[in-house]
Amino acid sequence: MNKLSRLFALLVVSMAVTFACGTEDKTASGSADQKGTPVPTSTDTVVVPGGTSTPATSPTGWDTTFSQKLEIKLMAQYDSSGDAAWDAAKHPLIYMTTNGAGYGGFPSPTQTPGLVVVDADTYEVIVEKQFQLDGVDPKKLWEDHGSAASPDGKFFYIPTGDMAKPIKEAGRLLIVNAQTLKMHQILQTSSYPHHVRTVNYYDGETRKDLVLVENFNWQVPGSIQPGSGIYVLDPNDNNRVVGGFRSEDVQGNPYLAFPHPDGRHLYVGLPPGPISDPDIRHKLEGSVAIVDMKTWKPVKYFTVGFDPIWTAFTADGKYAYVGDGGSDEIFKIDNVTMKMIGTSRSAVHGGYGIHLNWDDTQLYVVEKGEASHNRGKALGLVDPVAMAPSDTFETHCLRGDHGILHPNPDRNELWISYNSNFRDVVFDLTKNEIKKTINHTGSSHNGSFVKYAVNSDGSLAGEVLSDQSGLHGSARTAKEDLLGVKEIVWKTDKVSVNVFRSK
Repeated sequence: MNKLSRLFALLVVSMAVTFACGTEDKTASGSADQKGTPVPTSTDTVVVPGGTSTPATSPTGWDTTFSQKLEIKLMAQYDSSGDAAWDAAKHPLIYMTTNGAGYGGFPSPTQTPGLVVVDADTYEVIVEKQFQLDGVDPKKLWEDHGSAASPDGKFFYIPTGDMAKPIKEAGRLLIVNAQTLKMHQILQTSSYPHHVRTVNYYDGETRKDLVLVENFNWQVPGSIQPGSGIYVLDPNDNNRVVGGFRSEDVQGNPYLAFPHPDGRHLYVGLPPGPISDPDIRHKLEGSVAIVDMKTWKPVKYFTVGFDPIWTAFTADGKYAYVGDGGSDEIFKIDNVTMKMIGTSRSAVHGGYGIHLNWDDTQLYVVEKGEASHNRGKALGLVDPVAMAPSDTFETHCLRGDHGILHPNPDRNELWISYNSNFRDVVFDLTKNEIKKTINHTGSSHNGSFVKYAVNSDGSLAGEVLSDQSGLHGSARTAKEDLLGVKEIVWKTDKVSVNVFRSK
């Protein structure tokens, strides 16, 4: 299935979901638990000022040079203070993900964008929260995809959009107070935002914990055109846009971007434009651009298959693995020699997220059916050293997209989001089997694991430990210690380990 077909699938909401995630939910003790747990829900109606304005020549107020270049505006800001919506003292380690409307003929019971918070130790669903933009038809709200938390856990980010608006005014990034679950800000973007993740930025001098957002930058006549590109927000500076690039900067359609462990370089997938004729599309090559986040310019390109999607890095930063959902391949790149050194089949069809385990000896590929049927149900396993597929595991769940490594190595779990069954699967990486399914009412495109402590004044002190970028903070330190990593490698440069936590 090409990008044009996938876009139309995003917009189609037809039949009710009849596909079930297997007949048995394997818990840690092996007992069956199919019913799930009822959870408290609530919905906010948010009033959004209408209209747009032409950016000023010089940035004023919230605007920056980058926000103007990328056509990103602060639409609304709110007082998000108030009572806590959930008990962080009782749930010090949480997992948050989206709770969306579903797409591609698999609508969920909810129509609005939202989020769900889960206890990452007990698997208990703590709370669900939905958001409705005032005056916007819920059927015109864009499906919310990959969510995330700010590095300090203060904010949750939910990408969505108003499909009734012209595409240049349609994108909406909802920024939510993580403690109160009240709306804090709404940003308007050109085209719809897609995924969000943490970036531990370091350019050799400056260290910052930032939030990276990717927009849908496809070229679909009459529907979508390249928008605000890929950009970073500073959550400690009112979520201002402090960097980023557009399609023209990389001479392609940037899809997903992943920060190298050195904190300076992004691996960006550039699939070819959405040509409707598959006989043509499948003969075109996609590429991966390496973008320097100090200059926001590409410094290197690699040719891969025709639908490059995800990138995973070894803990020392020496190797990058690029998953291509169109060609069903995994490509291995040496970040010291800057050369492609290996290719493997992915063990599944249309792989999306690819994820290394705790000791970097196994690479898991989530089968989505990307660039094909979008009905993936399996999890593939690739040997990243031999660069060869080694196994496939049936999940019985429909349309997985990506996973996040649980930040506790003793748990050794990969949490995989399935957005046509409205649940997350906890996969045991020791036994290579499903350990638990976590049910909620909406479509899941997973986000972040966050560790919290409650301050004496009742506020939260948070730390993102794992998200779509990989491990962070103390969890990253644990993996580096496990593997004996002393430095992060980029070409001939070496960066001291844990430099992002050195203050």
